[in-house]
Amino acid sequence: MVKKIAFAVIPLSLMLHFVLLFLAKKSDFDEQYQVGINKADQFLMDHQTAIEQLVKAYNLTDEDLYLMFAVVYPELVRFLQAEKKADQLATKLYKVSSDNVLEKWFQPDFSVGCFQMKVSFAEKLDTFFPQESHLPTELDKKVSELKKVDTQLKYLVLFYKTVQDRFPEIETFTLEKRVGFVAVCYNLGFDRSKEDIINYLQAEKKTFPYSRFPLKWYNSWTYAALANKAYRHFKRESLFKFDLSI
Repeated sequence: MVKKIAFAVIPLSLMLHFVLLFLAKKSDFDEQYQVGINKADQFLMDHQTAIEQLVKAYNLTDEDLYLMFAVVYPELVRFLQAEKKADQLATKLYKVSSDNVLEKWFQPDFSVGCFQMKVSFAEKLDTFFPQESHLPTELDKKVSELKKVDTQLKYLVLFYKTVQDRFPEIETFTLEKRVGFVAVCYNLGFDRSKEDIINYLQAEKKTFPYSRFPLKWYNSWTYAALANKAYRHFKRESLFKFDLSI
């Protein structure tokens, strides 16, 4: 019975996906995602206290903040634009697939939370930071914990620190290339080789918002371009208003 429910939910999600593709009209990113952009900016302002705590705990600079949040900004915008419906669907899929019988067929690993992180993403980061608190062992508790804003913020910092440690040479890149490189690390995989990441960046694959196999007849953008756009937006609007010199 559980398997029937799970495989009934998945096709419905795919149907919704393709309906959205057909309904999407050609437009500028700012026009199509204006609601999400406004909500994302407000989200960052509403969480200034939590962000300031990260600055103190991990010795972050203003440039670190601009780059980190630029990388996840497209996911945050999409998450808030959809009024969290995708997150609710992913949670349902996790819940259904946590049945022992169903887990024999596939390992659930869906994106959840404001920055659309997967459990596998967080678990990989846990191996790099044994001193940090890790996700619980039970799947449902992992998902509940990962959906929390504070948890997503922590893993965002751990991701960024990991990229800095693995690829110190990015400090010599131009700003545009550095932002794009970190954006690809976030969406392709921070555990991929430098060559894979550079090749993907240079290929300019337009995989936002729907697929790694975009079609010409719906709106799509590269994560690198959107991250750079977000970086400029942050600098222009000065969204992080507290004292970062501490």
